Amino acid sequence: MEITIELKGLEAVEAKLGRLGAFEAMEAPMTEATALVQAAMEEYPPAIAGSGYRRTMTLGRRWTSRVESLASEVVGVVGNDTVYAPYVQGELQARVHQGRWQTGQAVLEKLRGKIVEFFTREIQRLIASG
Repeated sequence: MEITIELKGLEAVEAKLGRLGAFEAMEAPMTEATALVQAAMEEYPPAIAGSGYRRTMTLGRRWTSRVESLASEVVGVVGNDTVYAPYVQGELQARVHQGRWQTGQAVLEKLRGKIVEFFTREIQRLIASG
């Protein structure tokens, strides 16, 4: 299961720093964004009262993140290779988990403003330093 954050529309920054500089400059805020999303995805809902189920915490431990600078975009990827991750927190979320476990889409929606702030701050810094 993967959650992808793509950054596009760096024309103003590219004009100032050149293409390579613009993409390199966006790696830091993308790293912040992926770390934020990963931390949110690692959160578990409260245990169900009276349940005898013993949590292994495997799902939370298996979240990872990385940043890739491609030819025309910077991509942040947050993923989990646990076989059941899509059924707990992904697009195939089982009914039993709905309303308890947050999905990747819900996390992105919740954190969208903060993620935009990371990039806005860096772009403003780059434009001002010019």
